[in-house]
Amino acid sequence: MIRKYVLGDWYCRWYNYSADDFRNLVNGYKEHDFPLDIMVWIWVGIGWMLLMDSGHVGMYGWTGYSWDKEYIPDPKELLKEFKDDHIYVTLNDHPHDGVRNHEDMYPEFMRSPGKDPSSNINLPFNAGDKNYMEAFFKYGHDPIEKMGVAFWWGRLAARSYLSICIWLPLFETFAMAQLLIL
Repeated sequence: MIRKYVLGDWYCRWYNYSADDFRNLVNGYKEHDFPLDIMVWIWVGIGWMLLMDSGHVGMYGWTGYSWDKEYIPDPKELLKEFKDDHIYVTLNDHPHDGVRNHEDMYPEFMRSPGKDPSSNINLPFNAGDKNYMEAFFKYGHDPIEKMGVAFWWGRLAARSYLSICIWLPLFETFAMAQLLIL
């Protein structure tokens, strides 16, 4: 049985929101006595995550796990505010470029599967590599979930990575089952 809030009203718009913009949006829902259960933060162009380069598949910024503090200065507090209001946040994730060298957690991520972070290389996303996937979840997803993100809205946008990424929804399902299932 899925959690009740998953069946409620979702808000999603591709727009460059700041923390205050999100707060104003929630206040607008409250002022009009309209329910809001889930907010989907689409990170491409909305400012929640740090964008640096085009990545392996040439799509500017279509991956990332570090907060852009200019737009969301205190993500943990903002997520707590929304959760206290029974509004759950999901982050749109296109993982096909994995964890890049500009990420806050890059050194720990690289050391986990035995790679040298001083190499500054960007490992291609590899759902078929157990060590890679353990590091990906431990350093990419888990810290963000602990801040209060309810679940991930995963997308696989790179056709060239389809053979590798086809299993990601299954991994995500197992990783997030404890948050969505009663």
